[in-house]
Amino acid sequence: MEEPQSSSSPTTSPITASLLTTIHAYDQAIYPSALPLSQLRAWVAACPELSIADAGRPSPPDEVQGVIIVLPLRRGYWEDLLVGRVAEGGVEVGMFPPPCHGGSGEGEDEVVEVGLHVYHVERFGENRRGGGFTERALEEVRRRVTAVWPGWRVVGVSALIATDAGSRTFARLGLQKTGYREVFVQRGPPQDGADQQGVVDMVCCFPGDEAGLEEIVGQGVVVSTSEMVVRYET
Repeated sequence: MEEPQSSSSPTTSPITASLLTTIHAYDQAIYPSALPLSQLRAWVAACPELSIADAGRPSPPDEVQGVIIVLPLRRGYWEDLLVGRVAEGGVEVGMFPPPCHGGSGEGEDEVVEVGLHVYHVERFGENRRGGGFTERALEEVRRRVTAVWPGWRVVGVSALIATDAGSRTFARLGLQKTGYREVFVQRGPPQDGADQQGVVDMVCCFPGDEAGLEEIVGQGVVVSTSEMVVRYET
């Protein structure tokens, strides 16, 4: 259920190194993909303006209420990401539009079509300012894009959803499934104790695939499923 919006404006700050480490550990716990922390750091370093910690107001002023990390991708790469031709973990800084990836800055006045991919968005603990955190965070991202990169034309927003809460949130914001899924399947029993998952395979399901879930899973057990969602901008 959506909670009432607050009129208080947020305070924002860059994501600290320690907070980024915490985010990485959390993501690895719910999304069993081998994304190196160094890669996450490289994404944030390449475009720190779109990696934001929201400190909230009115109190406590120094407590982070939530974070958002957005990867800006040139349209061709972004469209490949939507359907699984590029994996989320395969995104490279060189796919970012200039000047994010450290280019010379030449051609900055040229209009570049960009897709904004939400890698991570999270509200911490009790939200003291009401609901709609993700919506406010995306509004701040769009404000920054307009202010910092007037040559970017945003063609859409996407996310790879791994939780029910995330699915509900992005559906409320108008994002729809592209048909690309990542299904994580445990093959065989745990190998090193009851607290271990054993061998987990990632099975990619592409738009138009006719195979059903039972055929995909086989004798394994589904550990988690992630689905790509998108909202195109006009």
